[in-house]
Amino acid sequence: MKELKLCVKINKPVEDVFAYATDSKNTPTWYPSIKEEIPSSPIFKLGTKIKNRGEKTELWNYYEITDFEQDKTFTLSQLGTSYHVKYTFNKTEDGTELEYYEWVDYGELEEPANMYNLELLKSELEKYSIGDNNERAGNAKHN
Repeated sequence: MKELKLCVKINKPVEDVFAYATDSKNTPTWYPSIKEEIPSSPIFKLGTKIKNRGEKTELWNYYEITDFEQDKTFTLSQLGTSYHVKYTFNKTEDGTELEYYEWVDYGELEEPANMYNLELLKSELEKYSIGDNNERAGNAKHN
């Protein structure tokens, strides 16, 4: 498989979902195979570098934000590989539709994502009130 697209509807405002998803300290709560994620800057923006590592390895993976639009979309490109993942946040009447799209420029996806991670994200966000979400997201405002 060269590409994969997944979507989930989350009953929270786009701004809250975006803030939570772009706060690296939250990543292990909804992507448990990642045990640690560290950005080069506390604010996600074009050019920010991110490193993360999984629960089964001490090796770091390195990414760069190669596309960014506040409260709308961001793309992570893994450095030294042809792997990319794009998150798109769309406002709906009930909250947010999050589209997760991952692809490789050549070869095959090594470990394609699945709905489990997006369902965890949905669960994490929906179990708190909006005020709590902002606290859980660290009141993150990104440029």
